[in-house]
Amino acid sequence: MHLKESCPLQVIQCEFSHAGCKTQVRRSDLSHHMETNRDFHISILSSTLKQQAELIKRQEKQIENFERHCELLPKLEQHVEFLMQKVMGTSNLFPPVDLVMKDFTRHQTDGIVWFSPPFYTHPGGYKMCLSVDVCGIDGE
Repeated sequence: MHLKESCPLQVIQCEFSHAGCKTQVRRSDLSHHMETNRDFHISILSSTLKQQAELIKRQEKQIENFERHCELLPKLEQHVEFLMQKVMGTSNLFPPVDLVMKDFTRHQTDGIVWFSPPFYTHPGGYKMCLSVDVCGIDGE
């Protein structure tokens, strides 16, 4: 405890090491170092503040750019959806899940097959539809 916190012979870093002063002195000589290097410490602090101010300006610009991009995102999503509809010729990009099978008994008796509306497996993918034959294949 004594060695780490109060021993006058312990070698320690300058209080301005975070700003760039690389001097290491005995604890008993620290006040002398601080007095004799006051101008140097002010200089490195000034330099550090200048660098931090420049960093803050760069980060503010990055934040502004990010905010602008965030504002454009909904418009881009709408444009992509519009282009996909033009390319695909339809907005049905996934299998329909709302295929309603009405009159099951009549379809089974008459051998009628249900067909879903056409859909694409994925953008640029195959165009398909689902079919349901209530009688099974070959009436089985």
